Amino acid sequence: MSGKTRNEEQAAMDGDRAGVDAAIDALGHRHRRQLLDHLADQDDAIDLTEAAHTLAASDRLSVEDLRFDLYHLHLPKLEGLGLVEFDEGSKEIRYRPDVRVEALLETIDEWW
Repeated sequence: MSGKTRNEEQAAMDGDRAGVDAAIDALGHRHRRQLLDHLADQDDAIDLTEAAHTLAASDRLSVEDLRFDLYHLHLPKLEGLGLVEFDEGSKEIRYRPDVRVEALLETIDEWW
C-alpha cells in the first residue's frame, strides 16, 4: 500500500494529467517547438531579437511580429511551465531542460 488515501491518489493523478495537458498545449504551436529546439542547441541564453530572427528564417512573419508574439504569447506560456527563463531587463531567454517535454518534442519531430 502506498499510504495515500484514494482521494490523495486521485488528486495526484489529476495533477499529472493537468501537467501533461499543459505541456501538450505549450508544444501545440510550431513557434514554441522551434524555439525550444533552438534553445536546446545553445550553450547559453539567447536574446529576444535573436530568437525572433531564428523563427523568421522559416516563417513569413516579420522579425518584429515574431518578437511581439514571443514576448506576449509564447514566452509567458513556456515560462509558466518552467521550460524557459526570461529576463525582462536583458531580454535573455534561457532554456530549462525537462526530459518529459523533450520526449514529447522527439515524438512530434518523428511525426513530421
